[in-house]
Amino acid sequence: EIAAQKNTSATGDDLAVSDDEDALTYGTLNAGQLATINVKVTNTTGSPAYLNAWIDYNENGQADAGEQLMGERTIANSTVGGNQAITFTLPGTLQQGDVPARFRLTSVSNPGFDGYDGNGEVEDHILPITCSLVAITPATLPDGAVNATYTQAFTASNGTGPYTWSVVAGTLPSGLTLNATTGVIGGIPTAAVTARAFTVKVTDSTGCEGLIDY
Repeated sequence: EIAAQKNTSATGDDLAVSDDEDALTYGTLNAGQLATINVKVTNTTGSPAYLNAWIDYNENGQADAGEQLMGERTIANSTVGGNQAITFTLPGTLQQGDVPARFRLTSVSNPGFDGYDGNGEVEDHILPITCSLVAITPATLPDGAVNATYTQAFTASNGTGPYTWSVVAGTLPSGLTLNATTGVIGGIPTAAVTARAFTVKVTDSTGCEGLIDY
């Protein structure tokens, strides 16, 4: 800011001047998945500046453990329009909807989530969580005997049916297949179903996904 617009909630620049939250770009944000937020920063103060970022996952208006997105980053003087890519994994417990986020570029190191902490810029954003993490059960699969019929159904929750099922890594035990519509593994195994190493994915009708490793 040209002149500091201070208040205890760090929203003074929006209330007194204009809502100029324009530094962020990001793609689709899904619970339980890797995300990247790009922050455009400028520092021509003659001294280093410091970038910090939080998402208030539980929406309680404060920064709790696990809500700071990265370690503080130092922004060198003479940086103009530089990009800072913040990559992190969103909690799998997030539900579809919006969560508030705060990004602070300040003249002092390790500023708080709110309050007076040097000169700089604060941007508050509402981030849309497009997909909740679709849950898959069971967590483990029963063993199966050679040449004996094997059937095991997967169940999805926290999504919108109908669901589509697939194996996205590894392979099913020989003789077994996964029904993409019903989510049932079945067949007559030609080897004992004990050691397993594959990943099952479920996709709901809106494109939201869940994964589980066996």
